Amino acid sequence: MKYSQNVKIIKIISLITVMIFLNLFVQITDSLSIIKNNNNNNNNNNHITIKINIDKDNNENKNKLRFNKNNKFKIIQFTDLHFGEGENEAWGKEQDINSTAVMNKIIDKEGNVDLILFTGDLITGNNINGNVSKYWENAINVAKTRNIPWAITFGNHDDLSSNDNGTRYDLISLDIKLGSLSKLGPISIPGVSNYNLNIYGNENDRILSTLWLFDSGDGENDCKNQRNREFGNGYQCNTFITKEQIQWYENETLKYENDKLPLWEGAFFHIPLQEYMLVWNYGVCFGFNNDSIACQKTNEGLFKKFVEIGRIRMISVGHNHGNDFCSIFDNIKMCYGRHSGYGGYGTWERGARVIELTHNPIKNKVTSITYITFETGQQLFNQPRHFPNSTQIPQTKCTD
Repeated sequence: MKYSQNVKIIKIISLITVMIFLNLFVQITDSLSIIKNNNNNNNNNNHITIKINIDKDNNENKNKLRFNKNNKFKIIQFTDLHFGEGENEAWGKEQDINSTAVMNKIIDKEGNVDLILFTGDLITGNNINGNVSKYWENAINVAKTRNIPWAITFGNHDDLSSNDNGTRYDLISLDIKLGSLSKLGPISIPGVSNYNLNIYGNENDRILSTLWLFDSGDGENDCKNQRNREFGNGYQCNTFITKEQIQWYENETLKYENDKLPLWEGAFFHIPLQEYMLVWNYGVCFGFNNDSIACQKTNEGLFKKFVEIGRIRMISVGHNHGNDFCSIFDNIKMCYGRHSGYGGYGTWERGARVIELTHNPIKNKVTSITYITFETGQQLFNQPRHFPNSTQIPQTKCTD
């Protein structure tokens, strides 16, 4: 065997050794073979070929969300960024720059962030006539460039662009292509961003927490955008969370083994449920309701199902830019995020809701704390308390 062939074989053996050392599970589908090619019957070019299939399960394992070595998992909820609101205006570009700065400042303050959830209205699609993909990429770019896992659920403005790639299907497909953990929900139910994300233990594949994301629909837009399009690729439109989505949620919960149920589960979507009116009217809340509650105008029983199944510990929504309150209702913490973007209405200080999960392996429990972090870096752990009072006129209808 020639010296050059020996050198090549040594290099390949070294490469395989490094791959094993790095826990890259590979399958050698063909043995090493030396292929002798005669060029012009005089020059011998010897090639060594190797075929390697990277284990698919290893790729999936790499993308799993996990509690860190300190048994913590930190989520930042950014909501209502409204990129692209002033597509052809100088102030629009400035808004988007400011929104990016908000997110970067909050991430810098929070340090190690395990997941970013964008809970709707990442873009103001109805103001975008040009490249909607560009604005979407700008909105999620802080997560992508910092290599922080992210996922999205839709609001009522995201898919209203007149651009050809502006349907919900187009946008979530783009989001997945960019590297997110978002998923296309089942086509058999209304909405597109209906899916769940599991969070695993730091040293095993025990599911400790599950996040449920729901597509709360187009709200008052009545399922049509500027081009009279629906959600794209055969997906059904919705203007609220429907009974079909609720049935999907119930069916999915049954897939978890009874002795291995997640220890903490949360639900995230854009437009609040009608129960948010009840909790503000009659419960003790922490935070502000500066905007009234523009809830889903049809209530098909998602909250009731959460209570019946008994596994959801927290709900967090967006949509109302002036609201950031939390309360407990039927043992479920009901929260708003915090208006994160300079796009959209309102001048309230921008911020984000932070949710930190802690796993206690001894007690086999996952607990959570939540607080607001503002773009100034201030962290508000104890929001102002609000008591119902006799002079308050209760809200009984969802505002527009």
